[in-house]
Amino acid sequence: MSQQIEDAEIESVSPERRAMLVATLADAFGADPLHTWLFPDPVARAAAMPRWMTAMIDLAPEGAALEGVLDLACGAVWHPPVRADAQPDDQPGDQPENQHGDPSALIAVLVDTLGETVAWERLGELGRMAAERPEAPHWYLGLVGTRSGGRGQGLATRLLSPRLAECDANGHDAYLESTNPRNVSLYERLGFETTGTLNLGSADGPLITTMWRPAH
Repeated sequence: MSQQIEDAEIESVSPERRAMLVATLADAFGADPLHTWLFPDPVARAAAMPRWMTAMIDLAPEGAALEGVLDLACGAVWHPPVRADAQPDDQPGDQPENQHGDPSALIAVLVDTLGETVAWERLGELGRMAAERPEAPHWYLGLVGTRSGGRGQGLATRLLSPRLAECDANGHDAYLESTNPRNVSLYERLGFETTGTLNLGSADGPLITTMWRPAH
């Protein structure tokens, strides 16, 4: 990691900068195994990814942290801890899972791109992945990605490390699903441990690695 990246400030992404975060994540996941399975046709995928990432960000609950580094060359979306017994009038970050955003925009991207039958099959498989998420309160790394021109420079490590240090300071665990086996070693260096794997769709479908990081 260069000194420039080590010294780079972490940006809290403002509403005015969300479109740039969307563009970064759409580029970062354009060749990701999960997303090439979701959207097999390259032309359709390129058209769908900005809508898909917008919908994914909009699904994050109140209190989510949208962060970036180096002019959003790398961006992340963190969901705050939730409690199973949270009530509707609790503070942001305490809401139960069912108070996330409306998934209709996410469904619409799949239906428009794949047709209704395939879209609902894909959604069923994504539901299997979501069902693996632990019930214990945790910070959930919903998305993290680096633009193609900035990979291999340590940007994701620089971006994620302060949030993980904050988790440690506050006694919070963290969780993610790695959709690309090549990234598992990165997350292991950051303290995550593999808790399981599953293939979506079929035995040769994308391999999802679920990872948990206890507070250090």
